[in-house]
Amino acid sequence: MPDAIKNGDFEKGLSGWHVVSGQAFTGQPVSWDSIRANDVEIDGHPRVPLGGDYWHVPYPLAEENTKLVRVSTKFKGTLDSDVFRIELPYLAFRLGGSKTKEVALELRVPVASARIPGFPALDSPDADGFVAVRIQNPSGSDIPTQFSWNLADQRSHKKGLLKSKAKVRLRISGTTKRKLRLVVDKIQLLPKPPPPPHLPLWGWADLHCHPMAQAGFGGLLAGHMHGPVEDLGSCLHDHGWNHSNPLHPMGLALQTGARNDGSLAVPGWAVGEPQPGDQLGFQDWPRFDDLIHIKTHQDWIRRAYDGGQRLMVALVVHNELLASLASQFPPWFLGGQSDRDTVEPQVQMLKEFVEHNKDWCGLAKTPAEARALIEQNKMSFVLGLETDSVNGWVKESDFNHDDGKPRTPKEIRDLIYPYFKYLRDLGIVQINLVHLSDNAFGGMALYEPMSLYNTFQRTGNIVAPEDGYHEADGITPRPADEQISKPVPVLPEALQGVVEGAAQLFGIQLPQGWTTPNPPVGNRNARPMSDAGKMALRVAMQLGMVIDMDHMSEKCTVDAFNIAMSVDETPRHQPYPLIVAHNGARYLSPRPLDDTSAPIPGYRRSPEAWPSEGAKSNTQLGYIVNTGGIFGHGTSVAEERDYPEVNDPPVTNDCPGTTKSFAQGYQYVTDKLSKGPFGPLGVALGTDLNVLLAGLGPRFGPQSASGLAGEIGAINAKWQDDIRKERLDCAEAQDKGVHYSTPLRDWRAHRFPDSGLYYEKSLVPGEDHLMGHLMWQAMALLEVVSNDPQVLEAVSHNPQMKDAAMALAFTNAYLQDLRLDLRVFNMVAGMIKSAPQTAPNISPDYYHAGQLMDDEAVELRLENDNVQAFVPVLRKIRDQWKAMTDKDNNPPLIRYTAGPVRDFDFNLDGLAHYGMLPDMLQDLKNVHLSLDGFFRSAEAYIRVWERCAKVGARIQL
Repeated sequence: MPDAIKNGDFEKGLSGWHVVSGQAFTGQPVSWDSIRANDVEIDGHPRVPLGGDYWHVPYPLAEENTKLVRVSTKFKGTLDSDVFRIELPYLAFRLGGSKTKEVALELRVPVASARIPGFPALDSPDADGFVAVRIQNPSGSDIPTQFSWNLADQRSHKKGLLKSKAKVRLRISGTTKRKLRLVVDKIQLLPKPPPPPHLPLWGWADLHCHPMAQAGFGGLLAGHMHGPVEDLGSCLHDHGWNHSNPLHPMGLALQTGARNDGSLAVPGWAVGEPQPGDQLGFQDWPRFDDLIHIKTHQDWIRRAYDGGQRLMVALVVHNELLASLASQFPPWFLGGQSDRDTVEPQVQMLKEFVEHNKDWCGLAKTPAEARALIEQNKMSFVLGLETDSVNGWVKESDFNHDDGKPRTPKEIRDLIYPYFKYLRDLGIVQINLVHLSDNAFGGMALYEPMSLYNTFQRTGNIVAPEDGYHEADGITPRPADEQISKPVPVLPEALQGVVEGAAQLFGIQLPQGWTTPNPPVGNRNARPMSDAGKMALRVAMQLGMVIDMDHMSEKCTVDAFNIAMSVDETPRHQPYPLIVAHNGARYLSPRPLDDTSAPIPGYRRSPEAWPSEGAKSNTQLGYIVNTGGIFGHGTSVAEERDYPEVNDPPVTNDCPGTTKSFAQGYQYVTDKLSKGPFGPLGVALGTDLNVLLAGLGPRFGPQSASGLAGEIGAINAKWQDDIRKERLDCAEAQDKGVHYSTPLRDWRAHRFPDSGLYYEKSLVPGEDHLMGHLMWQAMALLEVVSNDPQVLEAVSHNPQMKDAAMALAFTNAYLQDLRLDLRVFNMVAGMIKSAPQTAPNISPDYYHAGQLMDDEAVELRLENDNVQAFVPVLRKIRDQWKAMTDKDNNPPLIRYTAGPVRDFDFNLDGLAHYGMLPDMLQDLKNVHLSLDGFFRSAEAYIRVWERCAKVGARIQL
């Protein structure tokens, strides 16, 4: 008789176990990665309550590369272990499953042993003469709980069951029609209770977000985090009436003419009158391309949590230049907001948010706290810092003595350490040493011309750009994944001719980077990391902070990597992890194309699309691989080249600026980080929301393929026509949109703008091109009317009344909102066959086109020119609508709504706010991107953080 439980971890299958009865344990045990999240419940609820199937990925109920018993069945069954002798006092095991007495793990002993005090028989003897003396039922959650039974020291009988024979029984005896679940692993006898297990965490992470940004930037961003989303509030006070007040320059510059109706809170307008329908709110924001309103209200973050998010790095963010523009005051004048002064208010804002929502989230200062929060099925917030300077250290001379002499490394360390220790004590974990300006620590990555002025305004120094396309010889091109082609010249283009002429007149050679280089040459920053920056990096590492290389110049990242590889001088000599938290792969940026070439796949004329120093090269991805870090892929993706460059890529890259583009970059980075000394590394999100960035656009509707919008304005009319055709082809190629559980209800014009997608010439007087955006609105209105309760009620009594009922409901809807374009009214009236043509002062051609939309037998050549032009476009849009709403093998997602009318639809709205991230993930699943590794990104980040803490504790400065 063995003195231990044979194969209690089931690594050898059911060796040491035997089926007593039933079929419940057929096929057991299973591999740790064979269990899917959609077959896991927590307290009787699914892991993701929003529906969809993007989250149907492996769920770790055991350690990696192990086995366990995991039963989800309607069958009964009993599984017994071989008999063993109890030689150690504690029986430990992990147990999860349905909360019912019909599912259990039992310890069974011979009847004679059940006479020992404290261990009475709990049932009748089985065929072997054994009875249960301990029974444990699951708690209702499939995630296993660690249990330990003391089999000795019961009352006065100190030996208890020691030396007794015993067996373990797993039992499912239910008679219910629903499936019963049982999870069992690691059954063992031990001298003392084992510590709680830490299974791999399930859930995805956002490594770079700014939910507190409205407390920075000088009040640039409108909105707030708390309260009902319907009370988010108008931005009238912040941005002026319709964003047109010169006293609010950022609103004027970025969104002139847009309404202020962020929500239902419209009473009390100081200027002007609300337009009809404005009281229903949420029209001009939030939008995927909106830049100056927050997108992280608590309801939206909560929806992301419901969608599987389990970790967010929330960074304090600020830019003094934007703050000055927003508030009209520089930071040194009348108490303008500085980088340093914004830290504590934003930290306090997040702490208040967490306290307000503590039932589902918490703030972690250590990796153990983050792991514990997620194990409690909560979301862990982690604080970070991303400001243009740290503690106001802007110039390298800030680290000199008063007499101008440089400080020694120890003196610099003694100056830096107290502030970094203050930040760490405040809860700041992740840090960017450089942001949108050169500062005392080093040079920034060049990709935004505004940052050049920002640097000069803050430091008095001019950034030193250099050739980023060629090697040091200025002749040999760098490898394709390293090449930088985006120009970021010091001088604005309007001044270059004047300065160049003056320089020639006086025989002056302008420094490299002052003028725009000729493609394919682009600029990078010549400035590396300063001595103070190198010491700041070592101090941050000593404190176990997570180091983000984003925004560092290439030369700074080289310094960071060298330090990370050498900072641990102990015999263990482990590298310090480096991360990139919100970026993409440089290799996938479209290549430059000269002004005379015809369109070529993967090449663009707009410099905004070209590779910049901001995007990460393969060498920089290698820094992550060799130090064991993690990558957060950005969600502000305009366009990517195909990856991989084969005939059958994982995701068809045919819709720039959407999930199709994101998928290219995500898959590329995932592959690059899949092999290295630390094994496959994590790839998470890095949304960077709330900092003047647009999100992914929609694949359907008039805003489809928005990533090409900037390219359309490039060069000449022929090029514009070619790109417009490419964009329309992209839009018409899309299929399988996100399927929602409820039909569309908001058909208003705000989500159907004229984006230029339908550019073909129209024959209708006064119209430059076909009104395709109005046709999309007509399809939306037709769907709304088709699901109108009045229509459904009328049809239920008399199906022949369907068209008449639809016409009535449609007419009522029209009368309630006078802003409905009469052309849309006519098209829908034509689609509803019995609806009369009642709209005045409009050509009947739209009405007739609506009538002919579904009549494929009609010979359009017999119709007038307008109808011949309208009907094919309307039919294509009808087909796109059907593709967008395809329900086949497409589980529905619960639709997010705000107020009585506004709903959100990723197919038409894109990534309008943070709560649309689950919808984005569903769309990624629909376009065939694998998300299995994505749901391990919270675990991957915490592992990086744990390594930072361990290596940092060994660093001596």
